[in-house]
Amino acid sequence: MGGSIPYGRWVDHVKSWLLRSGPSKDSVLVVHYDDLLGHLESELVRINAFLGLEALSRDDLVKCADAVSFGTMKRNHERFQPVSVAWRPGFNFLRRGVSGDHSALLNAGQLKRYRVQLQDEFPSDILSFKRSYLE
Repeated sequence: MGGSIPYGRWVDHVKSWLLRSGPSKDSVLVVHYDDLLGHLESELVRINAFLGLEALSRDDLVKCADAVSFGTMKRNHERFQPVSVAWRPGFNFLRRGVSGDHSALLNAGQLKRYRVQLQDEFPSDILSFKRSYLE
């Protein structure tokens, strides 16, 4: 959380994209992992519309959802493991495919600092966080 990792803090990374979107915020689409897990097809429709693409047929939407599902990505993890970062040996970028996994990785004190940092770093006018991020 202190930014002492390669490439800096997660909050700075997210804020840099949001600030690049300009006052209208229409050039960056915020997609929440919770929504991808819970409503993949409707999120794909939203992403497709944001990109200004032709609407997908129901058949194509189902095929697309299967192709980008966590299960498919996990089975083909070598295709999705980022190569831009030197990961520690044995690290898998695709972990469990569940929301809230950060709670299992941080102790109580770290979780409290994380929640405070989210609230401090992302006032409501910059990004509205999902409630689950603060749980």
